[in-house]
Amino acid sequence: DQLTWLTVRSGDHRNPVVVETMLRFRSASRDLTTLAITTDSRLRMMPLSADQAARFQQPQVKDVGEQGTTQRILLPLREPLGADFRLHLRFVLEGTTGIGNLRFPRIDFEQCRIARRWLALTVANDFEFLPEPSDSLLAIGTAEYLAVWGDSDSVPNLTCRALTPNPTWKIAVRTREPRTRADQRVDVTVGQRMLEWVLEAQLDTRDGAVFQHRVIVPRNSEITSVAVTSEDTDVVAEVNQAEDGVVTLFFSRGVVGEHRLDMRGKQILPSIEE
Repeated sequence: DQLTWLTVRSGDHRNPVVVETMLRFRSASRDLTTLAITTDSRLRMMPLSADQAARFQQPQVKDVGEQGTTQRILLPLREPLGADFRLHLRFVLEGTTGIGNLRFPRIDFEQCRIARRWLALTVANDFEFLPEPSDSLLAIGTAEYLAVWGDSDSVPNLTCRALTPNPTWKIAVRTREPRTRADQRVDVTVGQRMLEWVLEAQLDTRDGAVFQHRVIVPRNSEITSVAVTSEDTDVVAEVNQAEDGVVTLFFSRGVVGEHRLDMRGKQILPSIEE
């Protein structure tokens, strides 16, 4: 059985995309002295864990294939593997920030007959993702995948079974668009020649920070005061008012979570000719 798990982590990680693969041997020949693995050349193998390093010597890596798009990793054994052995390898997918179109990398164990080839995907909450449909993949339950994988600190977003040895699985990943919810109140006072209005809004921005708000006010209004308060600080750096009544408030920094908008304005009313 071979299980591969691709994780896209948030942007503050040094290695945003990590690929783990687990190979479970039901039986292994005692004549096997070296494990040979063919992988996508974008994968950089991370150091073996202590218990894995006790079984293998220093890995050897060599580029093969056209233009170095594939690499061959040799893992010399210190001792025979025996039955029911689990090999857990971790890789960094280089040359990507995790944003854009990701292709599931190739990882093939040359001397092994793979009975089940399962794939999993985890994407950080900072991002949105859309997998491309593939005829070479069949969705399976997360619990079924984890039952074979074993203990894990995270749960995959998607799990599937590969129907071909080298399935094509592409995932489009992009930053999640911030969403703002508003509870607002508008008070209007109408005088003989003047209309005055007061806008108060409690705002809550999730899934990222915003750097501006746009507010539609009555045309020909004069903005008399405006403030956006976040963490007890007014973050309004610039106010731009267009002729169509759209007021854009530019912030001095990104704003996320709960904040408050207070805006006042007035408008001269046309005189009524008798």
